[in-house]
Order: sequence, then structure tokens, then C-alpha cells
Amino acid sequence: MDNKLSAKIDEIRNHADIVDIISRHINVTKKGKNYVAICPFHNDTNPSLSINKDKQIFKCFVCNEAGNVFSFIHKYKNIPYMNAVKEVADMVGIEFKLNDSKPTKVVNKKIQVLYDIIKDATLFYKNNLFTSQSALLYCQNRNLTNDIINNFNIGFSSDQYRVIKFLQAKGYLKEDIYRSGIALDNNGELIDRFANRLIFPISDLNGNIVAFSGRIIEKSDMAKYVNSPETEIFVKGNTLYNYYNALPSIKKNKKMYICEGYMDCIALNKIGFNNTIALMGTAFTKEHLKVLKFLGVEIVLVLDGDNPGNINASKLANELLLLQIDVKVIPSYKDVKDVDEFLKKYGDKALVEHLKTSEMNSFDFDFYLAKKTNLLDNYEDKKKFLNKMCERIAKMDIVDADNYIEKIHQELGFSTTLINSLVSNFKSSKKENVINEVKKYQKLTKYQTLQIRILSQMMDSKEAIEIFVENLVFLENESYRKIALMISDYYNEHKDDFNIDYLVADLYTKVSTEYGEDNDMKNTLFYIDQAKNDYPSYSKESFKDLIYEMSEISPLEAKLEKIQEELKYASDKAEINNYILEAIAIKQLIKEKKEKKKNKN
Repeated sequence: MDNKLSAKIDEIRNHADIVDIISRHINVTKKGKNYVAICPFHNDTNPSLSINKDKQIFKCFVCNEAGNVFSFIHKYKNIPYMNAVKEVADMVGIEFKLNDSKPTKVVNKKIQVLYDIIKDATLFYKNNLFTSQSALLYCQNRNLTNDIINNFNIGFSSDQYRVIKFLQAKGYLKEDIYRSGIALDNNGELIDRFANRLIFPISDLNGNIVAFSGRIIEKSDMAKYVNSPETEIFVKGNTLYNYYNALPSIKKNKKMYICEGYMDCIALNKIGFNNTIALMGTAFTKEHLKVLKFLGVEIVLVLDGDNPGNINASKLANELLLLQIDVKVIPSYKDVKDVDEFLKKYGDKALVEHLKTSEMNSFDFDFYLAKKTNLLDNYEDKKKFLNKMCERIAKMDIVDADNYIEKIHQELGFSTTLINSLVSNFKSSKKENVINEVKKYQKLTKYQTLQIRILSQMMDSKEAIEIFVENLVFLENESYRKIALMISDYYNEHKDDFNIDYLVADLYTKVSTEYGEDNDMKNTLFYIDQAKNDYPSYSKESFKDLIYEMSEISPLEAKLEKIQEELKYASDKAEINNYILEAIAIKQLIKEKKEKKKNKN
């Protein structure tokens, strides 16, 4: 990286407030002099991401991800590092051109053309809607006003060929039109897969239209909906319908409604619930849960009110609960299946009132569902349900737990003594799992501890790095050597503008970039960084003592330990005597070296 580019990046970093930048992407809470958040880089349940405003760095105390403001955007959005620099620059109002930077990847034209095709097709379908009397009549009957049509970019495909001819006339290649997911191959001829259907464009989380769903408008034996296949720009598991448009309202209201399909989502938007998204008929994926968790808002599941819809709602609610997301469920809609039908039959005010008064927390909803599906009709089913609910109670705070223990007692007839006992068993099991996790960490040898102390002080002091480099210290552990080399390289590159906080942040970034998902390397770096809290702060003399012990004493101690181990298994008298004499000599040498160091001090 040339000096000019490096200086520009430093300028951007110096102008960026890491708390402000991260707050734009996830919920951040002040805690003491630092800030905390739910970590977006692992399945976090408690705020384990710490953000230091003074040092302008972040660290997760569970998954070990850490770095500076650029590292966060790079990792969070899964974009090239220099693109993350560009995004931060835009946020702080500093001009930064990506093409000025050699490391930046060039825009992938093969991918960009797909975005362009989908965008042009969206405009074509939308204009085509207003030329079709049958499509307009359908929209009128479904109360899809012009405002709704414009807000959701709804369109219409009148036949198999018009959009294909339009796109080809625009200069798009046949193979690219096919790759976009719009077309089907009919014996070498491209035809529109959405022909004679109302078109619902689907956007990704950044607001780019990437796919379509087509709905039949007349009675037919064909499938009600036809969706785009997954493409290079459309991954269903990463997409939530209407998310980008709903985001401002979600943040404002601190609440999100989740429906099953497009028409239910649109129905709620009609009555002013603009904080509504749809799952598009899929279950929650890891990416969905990640997005929902970081919003930090209450979620209300407004799925179908029949048994399959309720069972799905229970499953999704429990997935959200595992992430400690506040979740509610709307269980039913009187004598209709979903909110769209409810709106048509009972009107706006009735639907608003129903949504406000029908919310259930997930615990009560599971009781409702168990009764509705006859899961409490016999003793064995009651026992299974009892265990399921007690496991959930074990994770609650004491006030809620007491309330639901009483509810189970009243509803199922089991004694409170039994219920409390089961809850306690689940709590004990949880503690045991935590203890077992802790036991996984092996006890470090004295030699390993010494290397860690040296490296942790190098991550805390420029002077320590200088002493280490000057003495050409060799670290036996390969991972420790690699980290020492990274620190030394950073020091050599930044002698004139050295910043210890930037060193730490850039170390984490480099490990993430060069070692990818090598968790051992990440864990090693994190452990070394945290060791600063377990040992005395850096001082020149104490660090020199560590270096001396590392170079002069520890190799002898390691050799002595090896001799003592071999002595245990020696049987020949002469061999035993040799080991004893060698051990005595090494002990004497260790004593002399320690005395020499002591007298020197």
C-alpha cells in the first residue's frame, strides 16, 4: 500500500466514530465508558461485542472477532476491505475513489448485467400492467391502489415473449437473460416464466431488485405462484420481502410484523403497518436470524391462522427466543385464514383492532396450540409438553418463571413441587454444559505462559516491540511466532506514525484475512490480547526479565524436564547415573544464570 493511500485511509479512520458507524448497522448500548452490542459474527445471546470509543476498536469476548471500523464493515457486509473503507468514507463525508486503490476488486460485469436486466424488466412489467384491462381489474378487486402498485413496483406479464423481445432490443445477450431467472428455455427459444401473471419484484436487503414472483390472476390448475430460481444475485435464504422498504418504520416503531406471503404483507401496509415483511414461504435461515437479531426490535408473527400456520409460528417463535428476541404471535383470524382475507371481509378498523388485542407471547401461544391440536389429551403427551415447557422456564428470570410454573400447575395438573424440580434439573444441566466448555481449555505450560506474556506486552507497548526485535527472540510455538512476526512487520511499516490501538485492530484484521475461518489462530490471538488483564502492566525491566527468562532460562528448564521424564523409564544403572549428572549440571547452570541476572539488576 503506497504512502498516499495509507495516509488517506488513516484520515478516514481518524474522522470516523466507530460507535456511530456500528450503530447504523446494529443496536448499540452504552455500558460504563464503553459500548456493547449483540455480536453479529456468531450466534450471540448476550451482548458480547464491546466497542471502545477512545481506542476506536471493537472486540467480541466470545467469538474473538475484533478490529477497527473498516474491519467491522468488511466482516459485517462480507465485502472487500477497500470497499468497506469506501463505505466509511461516504458516511463521514470524505471523498475516496475505489479506483484509486489497487487492492479493490473491479466491478464484476457478469454480475452487474443481471442487476440491470432485472431493473429493466421491472420497469417493463410495471408499465405493461397499465395496458392490461384484466390485470387492472384484478388489482381493483384486490384493492391494490396506484399507491400500492408504485410502492411495491407491482407489474404484469401479458405473454411469453414481450419482455424477452424488450430485453433483447435493449442489447442484452440471450445467455444473460436466461441467467437472470426471468426466462425459461423452450427448445432453444427463451420464454417468460412469469407469463400471464401479476409480478411482485423481490429486493435484497440493500434494496436492489433481484428476483420476481408471479401470481395467477384467473382461476387455473397452474400453481398460484411462480418464483425466480436462485441466481448469482438472488439467494432466497438471504432475502426477506419488503425488508428494505420497511426498515425505517421498523426502526422508528421498534417493532416488526412478519407475514408468510406478499399479499399479507401488502394488506398490513394498506392499514398503515409499514413495518411489515414477508418470509416468502420459507423457514428462517441463519442469515434471516442474523438480520432479525441485530435489529433489536420486538417481532410479531402474523402467519396463517390454520394448523400448519400455527405450527410454523411456534417453530419460528422458538428459534427467535433462542436468540433472546422478544416475540409475539397472532394465533387466528376469526373465520378466515389470514390477514388479507380478514381485511377483505371485516375492513381496516377491525383488522387493526384484532392485531392489537390478539397478540400472545410464545409461551401462552404454545399452550393455545397444544390445546387446539389435542396435544394435552393423554398423560404421555402431557408429560412431553411438561418437559418442553420446563426447559423453557429454566431460561427465564425468576418473576416470569414463577408465573408460568403456576400456569403449568393450573393447566396440566402437575404439582408445583414436581415442576420446580424439573426446572432445577434443566438449570443444573445448563451449568454443567458451561463447566464442560470451560474444561476444554487445556492448562498452559510455564513455557507457553511465558511466550503469551511476552506477546501480550508487545500488544501493549511500542518499547516492548523494539526490545523484542533488538534481541531476536525465538518463540517455540508456531502460532506465537506468526503473531510475533505480524507485530514486528507492523512496527517496521509504521515506525513514524505508530499507534498501539491501530496495531491491535490491524492484527485482528490480518488474522481474519489471512487465516479465514482458522479459529485456532483467532483464539490464540484473542487469548494473548486478553492476557494483559491477567498479568502486571508493561514495564521495561519486567519485560527484559521475561526476554531473559525466555532466551536463557526456559530452554534449560525444558531440557531438564525432558531429562527427568526420561529418567522415570531408565533401567540401566549407567544410563540412570548419566541422566542424574546431566540434570544436576543443568540445575546448576539455571541457578548461575538466575544469580547473574539478579546481580546485574
